[in-house]
Amino acid sequence: MPARTPAIADAAERVGQTILVIRRQRVLIDKHLAALYGVETRGLLQGVAMLSSVLNSEREQLVSHRVVERRSTWRSVGSRESRLTP
Repeated sequence: MPARTPAIADAAERVGQTILVIRRQRVLIDKHLAALYGVETRGLLQGVAMLSSVLNSEREQLVSHRVVERRSTWRSVGSRESRLTP
C-alpha cells in the first residue's frame, strides 16, 4: 500500500475526528460534512434533497417497468393455466 501524503493524512484525521458513534452506528453530522466539502449546510442539504428526488424518480420508473413486465408474464401464465384447469 502506498504511503499517505501529509495532506491526505491530515484530511483523514479531520474526517476521523468528526465521525460520531450513535446507537452503534457511525454518523457524520450535516454541518461537519458540509465543512469537509467546503460548502454551507444549506447547500449540502439542497444537494441531498435534489439527489434523493432524482433517485426516487428513477426507482419509481424501474418499479413501474418491472410491474409491466410481471403483468405481461402473469397474463401469459394465466392463459396457459386457464387451459389446463378443468
